[in-house]
Amino acid sequence: MKIAILHPYSGLAETESARRIIIACERLRHEAKECQLPGQVIRYNPDFVLSLSHQDAKLFGVPTYGVLTAPVNWYNQCPRFIRNILSYDGILTLSPFSAAKLEGLCSAFGKDIKVGFYGNTCAIEPGIANVKDPHLIYLGTNWDGHRFGDIFSKLSERSYFEVYGPEDKWPHISDQSRKGGLPFDGVSVLNAYRNAGVGLCLHLADFTSSGMPSNRIFEITAAGAVVISDENPFVREHYGDSILYVDTSQSTDSIVDQIDAHMKWVKFHPDEALVMAKQSKQVFDEKLSLDVLLPQLFDYHQSLLSQKGYDYDDEDTPDVELLLCCKEVNVSSFKKIFDSFSNQSYPAKSLVICLPISQLGIAEECFAPWQGESSVSFVTVKDEDSEELLRLGLAALRAPLFGFTDITVTWHRNHLSTLVESLKKSTAVLAASVFVEESKEILVDRLVDPYLLPRKNRQRLGPVNRFSAVEYFANGVGNGPGSWIGRREKLGEDKLPFTGNTEVDNWLLQITLLSTGSGTGCFEVTGKRQYSLTQEPDESEVKMLRQKLKHTLKRPVVTT
Repeated sequence: MKIAILHPYSGLAETESARRIIIACERLRHEAKECQLPGQVIRYNPDFVLSLSHQDAKLFGVPTYGVLTAPVNWYNQCPRFIRNILSYDGILTLSPFSAAKLEGLCSAFGKDIKVGFYGNTCAIEPGIANVKDPHLIYLGTNWDGHRFGDIFSKLSERSYFEVYGPEDKWPHISDQSRKGGLPFDGVSVLNAYRNAGVGLCLHLADFTSSGMPSNRIFEITAAGAVVISDENPFVREHYGDSILYVDTSQSTDSIVDQIDAHMKWVKFHPDEALVMAKQSKQVFDEKLSLDVLLPQLFDYHQSLLSQKGYDYDDEDTPDVELLLCCKEVNVSSFKKIFDSFSNQSYPAKSLVICLPISQLGIAEECFAPWQGESSVSFVTVKDEDSEELLRLGLAALRAPLFGFTDITVTWHRNHLSTLVESLKKSTAVLAASVFVEESKEILVDRLVDPYLLPRKNRQRLGPVNRFSAVEYFANGVGNGPGSWIGRREKLGEDKLPFTGNTEVDNWLLQITLLSTGSGTGCFEVTGKRQYSLTQEPDESEVKMLRQKLKHTLKRPVVTT
């Protein structure tokens, strides 16, 4: 199995986590690759994606799981983080408190989510630390400032205390304690803990209140070193009395005194300290190592393939027809359409292509490799009647459900299964999903905030579904071509004023459906389309259509 490990950072903890996952995968005879841009993930073509940061949304045609190991309240800092979390196929975390909160968040937006137990811990490493000459070490990049600065400053007066991290991030500690950075190679950090004998693990208040552990607890116990930690619900539940605790609710002087006492005990009771270290390492090896959690992750992945529609075995399969109208065949785009259509897990599907008769031979040649695998039919018109493609194409449809698409679309395997299930669960006349926008140019996220990192992305999430007929009518904006399906009977027999502009006609079809009932959707990312600024509907055309539609829609749309 191939895993893409996605995160946007360089020289931070995510880099070390990625390396550990790669090592554990190699040991288990799987493959993993670290990626910092969505394009790298796409080229790698993995079985699934682990997103190590809530900075990234799902942008891929394979299951994407958000590894959420920060305190849950951090995700409320901006709407983009919430949107990214809602885009994932699954969520992985270590804290039961966070799991419940994240399930509640997704449920509030109508999304079914399965939360798995997983964290970016470490692989099992053999060996036990040498506690004969114990040193206490703390590893950190201090990316968020001088956390616990007073404590570290006082500890740096002790000869036993050492800090590993970028030197410019630790100006507040003594030179004797500042040891510089370590390579993020999945091994050096563990070796440092083992050589020192004792590791320090302190948690920010948000981590403690949400029961989320720091990765340091796993690093120290994986190395077989003695742990000195503050109180944290996860740490206490899993490690019990196999580590040494400090009460960080006390003054700085008191905290340092407690650490002094623990270090003195380790130095003068090395045998007892070694027993404690072995106990905590056993807990890690048996319950929390990546060697244990990765096989559980693979099981989690398999269980979600059916739930998220990548595999489909429901016997209730109403027919769906997707209509593609084009005046000229683009060979490359047609082959992509056929490929993603044939790859749909949903079985009862047909692709109806309406085109000028002069283009039929090229289209049939493009389709030849998929002959017998998929249901594709062609509706031809005289070349001089090409302005009537959409009207004639709609007249040829027979299935109860239909969609309208263009050649810029590539569907993910679970696209149709997701939308059909949405309509089966409701009386809505239209169902839509979220699509990725892909461009040859650099794209800025549609949601901009102070936490947005500068990256050379050529993919981004498109607009989240809109289902208000009033909003459609007032703003002239709807779900993009290929991202929705509707109930064909709701179109009626009215002669709609189609324009030949794909974007405008796509809007027109949706507003017509929504004039007869409500829409439904989901925060599931099920496709992508090539994007350019010229794809936005022309306001003058939309304004003209509004006036025409007032006389043709079955149920007038009232704008305010």
